[in-house]
Amino acid sequence: MNHSDDFDADPVARELRASFERHAAEAPAGHFLADRIIAAADQSDAHRRAPRRWRTWMLPLVTAGAVAAAVVTAVGIASYHPHADKPPVPGTSGSVHVTPSPTAAPTHAPSHPISTPSSRPTSSGDLADVRVLDLTFAGQDDGWALASARCVGGPGRCTATLRTTDGRSWHRVTNPPANVDGVNGCADPCVEHLRFANDQVGYAFGPNVLFMTTDGAQTWHQQPGLGVMALETYSGNVIAVGTRRSPGPCANGCPTVLRSAIGSSTWTPVDVPGGNAGLASNEVTIARNSAVTLILVSRYDSAKGFDQAATLYRSTDEGATWHRRADPCPSVGDGYTNDAIGLTVGGDGAFVASCVTRQRSQTFLAGGVVISTDGGKSFTEPSSDGKLGPAIAVGAADANHRFVYAAVSGRPDEQRMALYASSGPAPWNDVSQISGAVTFVGFESTTVGRVVADGGRTIWTTRDAGAHWQPVTP
Repeated sequence: MNHSDDFDADPVARELRASFERHAAEAPAGHFLADRIIAAADQSDAHRRAPRRWRTWMLPLVTAGAVAAAVVTAVGIASYHPHADKPPVPGTSGSVHVTPSPTAAPTHAPSHPISTPSSRPTSSGDLADVRVLDLTFAGQDDGWALASARCVGGPGRCTATLRTTDGRSWHRVTNPPANVDGVNGCADPCVEHLRFANDQVGYAFGPNVLFMTTDGAQTWHQQPGLGVMALETYSGNVIAVGTRRSPGPCANGCPTVLRSAIGSSTWTPVDVPGGNAGLASNEVTIARNSAVTLILVSRYDSAKGFDQAATLYRSTDEGATWHRRADPCPSVGDGYTNDAIGLTVGGDGAFVASCVTRQRSQTFLAGGVVISTDGGKSFTEPSSDGKLGPAIAVGAADANHRFVYAAVSGRPDEQRMALYASSGPAPWNDVSQISGAVTFVGFESTTVGRVVADGGRTIWTTRDAGAHWQPVTP
């Protein structure tokens, strides 16, 4: 398949490509991300359910939402990757009454321990050209990184998993037995994300596979029949959105919400209002605070027109029951759509969604954020923010300190492909010290957060809600 031809067929994609070329001089790192966005956008345009070979996000390298006109769609905005069992943050609870399917039975996933034969040195000094794909923290500085690196003692690139206990120095630990982006074309089993609930229990997953460790990444246990697109843990509970394979109609996998106790291999499927078929999108984000879990399902296919709103699901009982809500982004007028493409939660419990505005011709690119301080029941757009271009990643320390990585800025004198902060003298302020392609933005508290930039080569840390940043090369 010629991905370049597919991309060029989309008028908005052509416009964005032209924008990248026009502004290459002022954003020299843009070509790296632009090429990858273009490659991923082709997959989104085809609306395929096959395993993705690149994300930000999501992966963050990229993980994971829907940029206007098939660009942000291809980039996962799983931009918030908090630890699960951090001290509870305030949230607003409510009651929902959605009955789970009476036929839904727990999925018992037998443990299959797999220990990779690789050595485990005390530092990452034996690794070269590390590219971080995803970060996860069980405390402000107690974290893990999913990455690729040059293979030790051989050619090519290999999967790497790194560990830190101080947020500054990283050492290598045992990998899940899987490929990642940049390794063997991410052939199955392909892992895109990593989440740890505490210093012992963690999950590595992709659309067709789920691994779990219960011994701090010494061994990994595959959970048969399960694939996961998004997963977050909190206070002893884990909620995932993925596919469950079982005999009959679900032999090839059915989309579902899954619940489990942290560290358990028993997963219980749960129905959502309107049917679980609505979960069938590669662009799924989960955000949780102490009382509320939100699932955002974003979908964009240029062949289906410009009006494709996202769907929000809300639970106040740790995923047992769900209520379906409309796209949190406000209407912006006739002939335009304003759809949510990403979701995160700040250390104060505020939910932040990123929005992208499209014209009927699918050539108008703009963006912004909306904020919820009532547990996801309502979202408002800050009037002082102004517009940016389509957001590839969004993160938040709290409701007032938000960060957006924009592919194209909203004003002609600003940088393209840059990280912007909402706090400061202007509506959106360029965080100029962080340069290169940003593939991850996430906060562990109201003050401590991380940004992965320069194609995964550098992890930037702030300890004052984004006022200052310090780089670390794993």
